[in-house]
Amino acid sequence: SKEDYENLQKRILIEGMLIEMSALIDKLGTDGALEAVRPYAKMSAQAFIINMNELLRKEGTDVDKIAEATELWQILSGNATGVQEIDAGEDRIIRAGFLNCPAKSAPKEYCIFVHDMMLNGICETINPEYHCRFTQRITAGDPICSYIIEKKKE
Repeated sequence: SKEDYENLQKRILIEGMLIEMSALIDKLGTDGALEAVRPYAKMSAQAFIINMNELLRKEGTDVDKIAEATELWQILSGNATGVQEIDAGEDRIIRAGFLNCPAKSAPKEYCIFVHDMMLNGICETINPEYHCRFTQRITAGDPICSYIIEKKKE
């Protein structure tokens, strides 16, 4: 089916990224691999917001805009399966789930790149006062992944 084809296509792209991250880890180690991809994640997040601007709402609070943009990123990157918004407030969003995340058996560095760095890049692009903080990760042995998007503390 068309849906199966699209899912397979996403899976192949994810597998390719996993291979690339594994090669970076082998050559540079964890810290080196993460530092190597950090500026690219930031540029990619900025480009994502610019390119998706037509699809994103123009009104609302910055946290609303960040919530919508990060959800769109998770859907388009194939990482939104089973994600639920647990709580949302004026300056904060809590999401959890990812039980069927295609990267659940990936190296933790891949998860940091695709989730932490990209979501933080989205936050920074929309409003640098916000950040995304993961509280649980399947790749770290936790039963689920969860994160909080909130204003940075002083």
